[in-house]
Amino acid sequence: MIKLLVYRTEHGVEPYKEFLQRIKDPKAKSAVVMAQLNMERGLPGDVKSLGGGLKEKRIQAGAGYRIYFYNDGQDIIILLGGSSKKDQQREIENAKSYLKDYKRQKNALSKKEDIS
Repeated sequence: MIKLLVYRTEHGVEPYKEFLQRIKDPKAKSAVVMAQLNMERGLPGDVKSLGGGLKEKRIQAGAGYRIYFYNDGQDIIILLGGSSKKDQQREIENAKSYLKDYKRQKNALSKKEDIS
C-alpha cells in the first residue's frame, strides 16, 4: 500500500485539503476522494507527467478535476493540491511552487538530522 501525505506550507496551510473543501458537488467530491483511495492502493489511473517530478491525476467528474502530486520514492505520494479544469493552469504553477518548497523542507530536515 502506498502512503499518501498532504503537503503543508511553513505557515501550516494544506493546499490539497483546501482544494477538497472547495468542491461543492457531492458526486464530484466523492470521485476525487475515490481517486485518492485508488492512488493509495497503487492504482493511479489517468496520470500525466507535468515535468520535474510533478504529476497530475485526471478525474472525469463534474467540472473535470485534477490532483497534483509528487512520488517521493516508490511508496510515498505527496498530495500538493488540486483544481477543476478551469483553474488548472494557475494551480499547476502553485503545485510547482509547492513541490519546490517540499523538496527544500525535506532537504533542510535531512541536514538537521545529519547534525544530530
